[in-house]
Amino acid sequence: MTPTGTDSPSSARQRPSASASTRETLTSLVIAFAMAFIFRGFVLEAFIIPTGSMAPTLLGAHMKFRSPQTGTDFDVGPWFYFNDQEHLPPLPVQGSPQHPVIVHDPMSGPPPAPGRSRSGITSQHVGVPREAGDRIFVLKYVEPIYRPQRFDVSVFKNPTQPEENYIKRLLGLPGEQVALVDGDVFFRDAAQASNADNPWSGPGWQIARKPRRMQRDLWYTLFDSAHAPHTHVAEYRSPWRASSNRSEWTIGRTRVYRYQGDAPTAIFWDTENWPIDDYLAYNQTRQLMTRGGAPPRFPVSDLRMRLGVGFEREGGEVRAKLTARGHEFAADITQDRARLLMRPEGEPDWITLDSAELSSPLRPGRVANIEFWHVDQTLWLFIDGRKVAGGKDRGAYHWNPSERIAFVTGRRLDDLLADAGNPFTRSVNGRMANYREAQPSWEFSGGPFTLHRVALDRDLYFRAADYQSSNHSMAGDPALATHPANTPTLGPDQFFVAGDNSAASLDGRLWDEADAWLLDAFPHAGVGVVPREVMIGKAFFVYFPSLQSRGGVPVPDAGRMRFIR
Repeated sequence: MTPTGTDSPSSARQRPSASASTRETLTSLVIAFAMAFIFRGFVLEAFIIPTGSMAPTLLGAHMKFRSPQTGTDFDVGPWFYFNDQEHLPPLPVQGSPQHPVIVHDPMSGPPPAPGRSRSGITSQHVGVPREAGDRIFVLKYVEPIYRPQRFDVSVFKNPTQPEENYIKRLLGLPGEQVALVDGDVFFRDAAQASNADNPWSGPGWQIARKPRRMQRDLWYTLFDSAHAPHTHVAEYRSPWRASSNRSEWTIGRTRVYRYQGDAPTAIFWDTENWPIDDYLAYNQTRQLMTRGGAPPRFPVSDLRMRLGVGFEREGGEVRAKLTARGHEFAADITQDRARLLMRPEGEPDWITLDSAELSSPLRPGRVANIEFWHVDQTLWLFIDGRKVAGGKDRGAYHWNPSERIAFVTGRRLDDLLADAGNPFTRSVNGRMANYREAQPSWEFSGGPFTLHRVALDRDLYFRAADYQSSNHSMAGDPALATHPANTPTLGPDQFFVAGDNSAASLDGRLWDEADAWLLDAFPHAGVGVVPREVMIGKAFFVYFPSLQSRGGVPVPDAGRMRFIR
């Protein structure tokens, strides 16, 4: 029998010595550190977004605002930098009594623009905290297991300054010819590439269509009646106008629109006073808001029209219609059927792209939430969040880049190219000279009815541009992929990228020659392309958004933790 307080010989042999325990602990730590470094090097890495070139998808340094009148939350890029140099970090506190930050509530009126009187709600702010950029997780590309895909938000080494990490959206893949046309991405196999003066007219071109889930995350709201000011504001006026039976409408300074008549009626967007373009609230720069200077904006036709409609009697019908690119696109909704239609302007007959039977979607006593998408040369129709017609297989129409330009400008591409200068960047009074603007409208029959959350959203728009810097090796020429004369054909190890905030992004369109060191190591690192060897990975999650102040205590904005699309 073993006395109390003593160990048996067998248990003594099993107990590790102190030195053995220390050795095992150190071994475990070394293995853990090694696994962490391997994981960081080959699987996952964290980055912070420094600038706004990917806004609003990802935010760099920024200021946060909330309108007390409309309840709109919006972000604006920094105004003030150390030594007043924008290549230096922004100041931690923005705005002083002598130089306040001036911002425009994007839901309250058309965006500020040169030559246009300012409307909507503008406010001045002092002592605005500068928020840090989003912190993201990046999943490393490990080929051939995990390869880059089109529309990935990709992190890579900047080809012109390889010591910097850049983040952009991946648009062009190896072995493709790529074109950015009227804001959209077109591609074709490199084997079909042509050296002709106008390669956009050749065969094989396809438009790159984004997945539905990604597209839903990428819509940027231009207006939503749910954000009408809660008190009377003289500067506010809804962009929606009644085109008939105006005395029967209550519309404008209210969040809910009502029609009391029983005759057919319609509302339309006032494009003259509220242009539909690629403006982004983040780009309310100091120059724009204090001196009126801003690059021209591009009309956008890839739009989502949405509203909730509640009829008071049987027989209600709705048509969402978008006039754009020399055509009319429509979604017809009756009591038993939905149809997606298109036709050239002026033509009497509609072409039916898709139709579907419905079961009383507009019955009285309930609100039907309708979304009509026109995006990437595809029509979609959703009712109460469910797709009822259209999509890539049944709602698409097919134009090549040359046809797209002809329809959006009303002129043949060859005729445009015969003009002096770049026809895709020519502007007059802050508006693009050659692009036709979109005109959304809603048509109704079977009133009375009420409209809720009447909204309009736009898609990403990748701009045409010219090389501006006098130091650029191709100064004055059209930017890469934005003109037939500068259409890239990507080699087997080259990628083409651009920022979501196209108006404020230095990306593959505008880069100059790659860094000399990079060219020596990877001779295929040409102008405007990213070599495969410097691609790092796909940004997939915002794990630590900028901090919010709650009662004076900074806390993470957990509501903005999200997957990246």
